[in-house]
Amino acid sequence: FGKRLRIRSPTFTCQRDVTSPAPSLGKAYIVPPSLLEEQLKWLKDSGYTGVVANDVYEYVKNGRPLPPKPVMLSFDDNDDNQFYHARPLLQRYGFNATFFVMTVTIDKENYMTTEQLIQMDREGFDIQPHTWDHHTVVQYTPEDFIKQIKEPKETLEKLLGHETPFFAYPFGLYDKAAADELAKYGYKGAFRLRDVQDDEVAPEYAIKRYIANAYWTMDQFATVVQGGWEE
Repeated sequence: FGKRLRIRSPTFTCQRDVTSPAPSLGKAYIVPPSLLEEQLKWLKDSGYTGVVANDVYEYVKNGRPLPPKPVMLSFDDNDDNQFYHARPLLQRYGFNATFFVMTVTIDKENYMTTEQLIQMDREGFDIQPHTWDHHTVVQYTPEDFIKQIKEPKETLEKLLGHETPFFAYPFGLYDKAAADELAKYGYKGAFRLRDVQDDEVAPEYAIKRYIANAYWTMDQFATVVQGGWEE
């Protein structure tokens, strides 16, 4: 599948919740706004530039250069605290981000609304599919691929008025069959979590993300951003 390019800064998912209480035991993806702000301030003060899914895809697939000190920030699942807490902090510190949306949640209580997603899209944030209801792709039937992969893409594209060709695998799990289905339904690339690369899958369908662990100290966060975590 060609040369595997190393992304010079990690792609992070501040997965799911950006909310005020301290993270519960085992909930590393619940990031208090104060911690997110501290991380964003460090990234800005350290000269990092935010990139989104298409930027990383173009680097992995086509070798298009990324800006100096790039970092991709992403948020999963469409929780409304991302709109109320993450969005203003990203704007304050000058970072874009990719939001991967479970389409079943749109307009549901505690999740972002149609209007909020349109607003974020118009503000320049990157909105992409994250299945219909977060079932792992390695268990899909042919009917599931339509419901979980094809239809969410169509839903967001109708809502936003443009293509949404990138996907985040629920729980970061994937296989070649899922990657092939993504390609069939018009996805250009997809994002996994930090695990072993499947050599049968083209690199653009297995782009690595890291959970920005809410238990990390700022020194640990900086170490990962600077490439100090062994690939």
